[in-house]
Order: sequence, then C-alpha cells, then structure tokens
Amino acid sequence: MLHRTPDEHMIQLALARWQNAGQGRPKLGVGFAGWSNTGRVGKHLAEIDAEVTAEALVDAQGRVAPALAAADVLVSGGQVLNGPIYDQLACRVILRPYVGYNDIDVPAASQRGILVCNVPDAYSEEVAMQAIAFLMAANRQLVAYDRETRAGRWRERMGAPGLLIHNSRAQTVGVIGYGRIGRIAATRAKALGFRVLATDPYVDEREVADLGIPLVPLDEVLEESDYVLLHAFLWDETHHMINAEKLAKMKPGAWLINTARGPLVDEAALIDALKGGHLAGAGLDVTEIEPIETDNPLLTMPNVMLSPHMAVYSEEGQVRSADRAAGIARATLAGHLPDRVPAIDKGLYDALVAHGIPVHADMAKQ
Repeated sequence: MLHRTPDEHMIQLALARWQNAGQGRPKLGVGFAGWSNTGRVGKHLAEIDAEVTAEALVDAQGRVAPALAAADVLVSGGQVLNGPIYDQLACRVILRPYVGYNDIDVPAASQRGILVCNVPDAYSEEVAMQAIAFLMAANRQLVAYDRETRAGRWRERMGAPGLLIHNSRAQTVGVIGYGRIGRIAATRAKALGFRVLATDPYVDEREVADLGIPLVPLDEVLEESDYVLLHAFLWDETHHMINAEKLAKMKPGAWLINTARGPLVDEAALIDALKGGHLAGAGLDVTEIEPIETDNPLLTMPNVMLSPHMAVYSEEGQVRSADRAAGIARATLAGHLPDRVPAIDKGLYDALVAHGIPVHADMAKQ
C-alpha cells in the first residue's frame, strides 16, 4: 500500500489514460490463459456489458496480446507485471481479483499513470479464521490427541510432554501484521481469552487504540508469545522476516502460524527449529514453494499442521470476491474510480480524485 504524493508528470500520464473514459464500448481484458483460473470471478466479469477478451497476457517474447494491450481495464492473476509489460498497455486500471500482489511492480505502474487495484476486503474473515483454527487446534492439541486416540491410547498420556494443554487465559498470542486480517484475528483471539500483542511498523497506535491490543516491537512479540500469527504482506522488506535469528528469539515451546505468504518464513530455518525442539509446532496454510513438494520434511513432521493455501476459501467469500472484482471493473469501464479501499497507490488515487475523476456513486460510500 502506497501513500506517497505523485509528481505532476505521473498525474498527467494518469489523467491522459482517463481521457474519453466511459465513451464508446468499453474493453475489458482478462490476462489469463482462459477462464479456468478465475472461477466465479470469471463468470461475473463475463457478464459485464463490455467487449471482453480472455487470453494469455504475454507470448514467449514478452509481447502483450493486442486485445489486452488495448483494454481499458486489465484483470491479471498469477503473472509478474513490470515496466516492459506496462509500456505496452493502454489501460487505466490493472485489477488483481484477489488479495496478493507481491508479483506486481506497483510503483512502476504508477510511474506510467496506471492505477493498480486488488480485492483486499473479500476474504479477510476467512483468512483470520484459518489462523484462529490453527491457534485453537494447537492450544487444545487436537491433532496430537486425535493420533493418540486412533493408536488406542485412551488418555494414558494426557499431560505428558507434547500433550500439555494450557488455558487460553494463561497464554499469549502475538500478531505480526496488523492490517485488516490481523485485526480480525487479534480481536477474536482476545475474545477467546488469550492475552494478545501486535506489531506493525506501518500502523499508528491511535488508529487501533479502541481495540485494546497493544502495539509493541517485533522482538517483544516473538519473545513473549506462545503462538505467533503471521499476517504481514510479502515484499522485499518482509521476505524471510522470520529467519533463524527471529525463530531463536521465539519463546521455547511456541507455535508459528502462517496464513499469509510462505516466503515470509525461512522454511529451512523453521524446519531446524521444529526438529530441534525449540518450537512446539507450526500451522501453515502457505509454504515457500507451492504446491508443497513431496519431499518437503514438513509433510512428515507430527507437530506440523498443513493446509493447501486455502485460507481464503469459503463459498460466501468466493461470491464476495467475484462481486467486488466485477464492481471495480464495472466502475472503471464506466469512466469512474472505484472506492478508495482497493486502490494500492492511495497517493495516485487521491490525485485522480483531486483532478476531477469521479468516484462511482454506488461505491463511494464503501
């Protein structure tokens, strides 16, 4: 998320892209090889009253497909986007129809006057609840006791090492990344009785004071938490933010729970911390390489809970995401800005509003 003030050259490039917006038949480009990757989103986009083209974004030589190059709105997923691609585009908005955009060079897009939007608010509860599910399974040792029961051991080892359970009020949850998802997870953990700490260098304490959860330095979260929940955004600064040094700072016997992005964690260092017994376990919806490779040691570790990068999933969330993405595309194709929430470069968005680009009436209140 960017908040910097764009220079005049950038603003003029952006305004030029909005000239004649909303006139003539709008063009919507979907830069996927087909609709298979877009699911409900693709269905909703296909129903928009526009000239819709869906095909692979670039060929082997890096050339953008002509129909996509001419689109007013380009929907892209699973594709690295950078300057050489942007230089071929006429679009006003690039829409990432889900949350993650670490493979999009947003500053380079802004420099060319292209506003990049994602769908940051469709899956927030789902991801937060996946973290809470891992948290409670770890707290109550559900996987371990399931294994004990299936092995024919009926409470004989209850309370033995590896099978200890502590009341939630005696334990601390640390949340790294205190944006929309992190705040939901933190407040729900607090409601379950845990003491909760949070850290995020980009969040002002005054912004979250009403939640009653203290913002503290990262190392304090690591040192005091029995469960560390990762909800940070992946970019250069946060790649391997949880490395061997940070893992060593974690409380002995703590759990690491990651429902954000795999490369936030140095996986080799995590495996060492788990094998060595410094950490009690991990709950991972994401891994450094996805799909997880069949020889990954995490797959055979009894103190690791895994899910296949599905924290965003719920039937209702899929519908919300499709509606949200289609709403953003529809507003832009009509010559209007969507609401401010999905705009990643807030500075460029605010400049467009200040220069008279209207916000779509149905979305302005969102």
